[in-house]
Amino acid sequence: MPMPDVVIRAGRLLDGSGLPAVTADIAIRDGAVAEIGRVRDRAHRIIDADGALVIPGLTALMPPPSVAPFDRNAARHLAPGVTTVVEELPASATTADAVAAYLHHLRAQPALLSRVILASHHLFRAAVMGNKIRDELASSNADIEAMGTLLGDALDLGARGVLLAPDAPHSERVAVIEELAPRWSERSGEQPVAVMIPTHYDEDLDEALHHARRILSLSDATPSVSCSVIISVPEPVDDPNIGSALSPGSETTVEILIEALSTGRSVPGLGLNPLAFLAGHSPDSTLDLPALIERLADTAALVGLKNRGVIASHNPADINIIDRTHLTDDLSAGVVSTLVSGTEIVSFDELTGEAPGQLL
Repeated sequence: MPMPDVVIRAGRLLDGSGLPAVTADIAIRDGAVAEIGRVRDRAHRIIDADGALVIPGLTALMPPPSVAPFDRNAARHLAPGVTTVVEELPASATTADAVAAYLHHLRAQPALLSRVILASHHLFRAAVMGNKIRDELASSNADIEAMGTLLGDALDLGARGVLLAPDAPHSERVAVIEELAPRWSERSGEQPVAVMIPTHYDEDLDEALHHARRILSLSDATPSVSCSVIISVPEPVDDPNIGSALSPGSETTVEILIEALSTGRSVPGLGLNPLAFLAGHSPDSTLDLPALIERLADTAALVGLKNRGVIASHNPADINIIDRTHLTDDLSAGVVSTLVSGTEIVSFDELTGEAPGQLL
């Protein structure tokens, strides 16, 4: 068997599997984890992780788009430890041809990080309805059909999911998903489609849950569709937002949504920065590190990247090595090394010049 490309020695492994942390070596070959345990092989590159924490690369939902994830300076503008970004199509991609051209462009570019693209209901809604939105007019049946067609075309071309418009009425969100449902029924065996339902922490909870359940019920009949509620709250690391983000009211909202919407399909990690809730980093922080890592693995799984939240044989080698003595709420001082597909992109806060990311 060929020599491993990289061996990470004696790190403390913690991932989204829910299993206790263990100390082990990791061998990486051809961009994937090849072996975990006591690796005696030599390697082209040895990383000493003795005393360090080894966790999966982070998957983050980003604001609508920039080219930053493909920019070699992107690591300085994104949360440290992020290896995959999930973001919407750009404002210019309002037709099937424009979507195809944009995705082709991404596939052809060197990439620092990997990227997952979502079809944006908000974007296509603006393209279809125009001034009707400004005039606060309701969408017509023809509008719903046109939006559904554009979203379906984007999925067929390579988008991995749909982000419903946060400014659209709940009833319109449901109607758009119902319009898409017949196309989903033809996707059996293909890459799952993620549907993300934005819900603000202080909106009418009963109404939000009612419409979210209707959308979730549509996914129950279609195995290729996964749905999630995105909880949108203020960033608690930024005063004075910490009070409102962690107030009893918003905490209750989050807990009810998690409990009421079936297990595993609510991913609050997509709508807030879970790193900010890491225990010990503010008086109100509650998540311990294992819970944090599991939450971030859920984020990856929602868009079909179940193999990116767990460090296991054959999974992509998207990995962070963290100095536990310098761990902070945003990991900024703690990341010793970040690997994307087994290639080191950041070493001790310096870019290596490699660009192994890809459009997933």
